[in-house]
Amino acid sequence: MSAFRVLPVTHGAEQSCLAARIDFPGKHEQAASDAPPIILVHPEPGNLDIAIDTMQPAEAVMVCEQRDDRTGVWAGIVYAGTREACRLDPVPRSLRAYAGPCRSGWIELRHIAGSETVTQP
Repeated sequence: MSAFRVLPVTHGAEQSCLAARIDFPGKHEQAASDAPPIILVHPEPGNLDIAIDTMQPAEAVMVCEQRDDRTGVWAGIVYAGTREACRLDPVPRSLRAYAGPCRSGWIELRHIAGSETVTQP
């Protein structure tokens, strides 16, 4: 198995993680399929070739940052737990990589319901 690059999701330094839900733009046009849409979680922005997890619409996430790259706008998310369980409160004074215990990764910002922007330091 080949290694792949991982860009950690960061939080802190006045960059708080905002609660959001997964959405699937265009889901109403996909009535031909009975299968639920799946959103891929990637190890870094723009890495469309590798998925580290999958999510379904309406799943809760915390959006901690966003980045633009050649493939679009990406959201750095923390998920699979509440804000408290994921240890996202209080916000650390310095910007740091999220280190758990919940999952983290990157999804295209268009998959965040409302696609609200996150304030960067």
